[in-house]
Amino acid sequence: MNRLDHKCTLNLVILVFFVFSSFCCSAQGDYFSKIDPRVMAKILDLKKKDAKVIVCFYEPCYGAVFPVGKDSCNVYNIKYLLWCINNKCFMQRFDDCWDYRPIDIGPTLMTFLQSNYLVIREEKLANLKYRAIIDGKDSIQEIYGIDHSCHYIFEVYFGNHQSTIDINDFVLEKTDYEGHRNLNYEINQKSMQNKLKNLAETQVAKYNQNLSDKKPVNK
Repeated sequence: MNRLDHKCTLNLVILVFFVFSSFCCSAQGDYFSKIDPRVMAKILDLKKKDAKVIVCFYEPCYGAVFPVGKDSCNVYNIKYLLWCINNKCFMQRFDDCWDYRPIDIGPTLMTFLQSNYLVIREEKLANLKYRAIIDGKDSIQEIYGIDHSCHYIFEVYFGNHQSTIDINDFVLEKTDYEGHRNLNYEINQKSMQNKLKNLAETQVAKYNQNLSDKKPVNK
């Protein structure tokens, strides 16, 4: 291969990489609240009403493909806003199909988050580790990354400051996809991030028990 052919081949590889990366990232980026105008409008309105802490919670699955029919809305792109005003805490669901009303959820989740915020924000869950026999020897293997997993995202707004807590569900599992036992399972289960995730899941389940009070989104 001459120098010109090599250069053309390299440019083609780079082009394919960027096209593929843009496709993947655009699918994942749909979950971020900053590109959801209704969510951002609600956050700005809550700030004007002096909500000190606002949380946007959602559960994207990276590497997943969700079918959306022609002229239909995306029921998979679901977010929940949580906030407290005048000692009352509320949750409201957002998706592309319906407008939902906020409901009073009590202070448990938001109190836990505010009381442990610095610990939760800085906490790092341990990677999934497992024991295996490699070349006839007992060894510990560690998985540093995976191309398909679900995450629990908490975008936390404290006044003008915003931070994101990203909890990878894969490291919280008892086993990996091949059935190897996660040696860090117990450690991660005791983490503050896992407690926050469990509180959020419980609250979301209660909220979703009654979604009858809703109206179609105005496109």
